[in-house]
Amino acid sequence: DRLLKSFRWYLAMADNENIKADIRMVAQRDAIEVAVALFKLEGGDASIIEAGEQLVRYLKQNSKIS
Repeated sequence: DRLLKSFRWYLAMADNENIKADIRMVAQRDAIEVAVALFKLEGGDASIIEAGEQLVRYLKQNSKIS
């Protein structure tokens, strides 16, 4: 659920034209990374669970955009 919420949040940022283009590009890249993690989890790839946990930690640490 957290990964899906992060995915939606990143997509919303990437589509927001009031945000600087470079930040929107980073948000788009991050959305793609989350989508890949979600895809692997749906496919039953247990090895992605640790990577998903690392991604969630990364998202929490980098969720404030200046």
